[in-house]
Amino acid sequence: MSKAGKNKFLHIITISITLFLAGCVDTSVENIPNSFDFHSQLKIVNLTSVTNAQSISVFNSDGVEVGLFPIGLGQEFPGEGVPFMDILSGSKTFVVHFAGSPDETFRLSLESERRIRLYIYNTDSVTTDILKSTLRYTWQEKNSENGKGLFYPDSASVAFLNGTVDAIIATVIAQSTDIDTTIHFEEALAVGGSSSLMLKAPANYTLYFLSDADDTLSILTLNANALSRYTTVLYGSQGSGTLTSKVYTDD
Repeated sequence: MSKAGKNKFLHIITISITLFLAGCVDTSVENIPNSFDFHSQLKIVNLTSVTNAQSISVFNSDGVEVGLFPIGLGQEFPGEGVPFMDILSGSKTFVVHFAGSPDETFRLSLESERRIRLYIYNTDSVTTDILKSTLRYTWQEKNSENGKGLFYPDSASVAFLNGTVDAIIATVIAQSTDIDTTIHFEEALAVGGSSSLMLKAPANYTLYFLSDADDTLSILTLNANALSRYTTVLYGSQGSGTLTSKVYTDD
């Protein structure tokens, strides 16, 4: 083959490879933003009914303090109805301050572009732990193209979490004017256990948390709206008769 012929042959191959590579686009992933924001959205919930946490300090990986946040039992910071706080993502140190007992330190990582809720709770009468719940990407917002797969115009999304010291949630009965249903979990929710999100028709529900002995642990009202996401939490101690339940609005 002449030199000119070789050059023409190589040129044709180059064009073919270029066209092939240009056509190899991954269409299985949609709505991924073209730039990244290295921040997270965060709320912190205090469920420490035994050890009685009063506040929490948050530090970046370089030791710089993000803030000292007061947080009462059953409360969240930022407060109910207040947007999630914007915080630099990455490794964080959380120092929980108690009334009358030494501080406890936890190290967790906050992933970029995630909406996260942290639950401080007691695993027994003396031990405190933090449960991290990653709710969604920050760009999967309600009423947006990216959020279509998470928010439903005819349904509310509800998850359940056991933040108690000693109770087990076996089932939950959900009743409204037109609905009377029993929610069964794949496994009963032990201390620190949580369920996946479940779709429910929009309604004003009365929720009955039942133990494995069918005892009523707590009763809660949930006003579930379409296009909304909630986590219902049981916390306190069954043994001491201090069980309480509460709804936290995730979106």
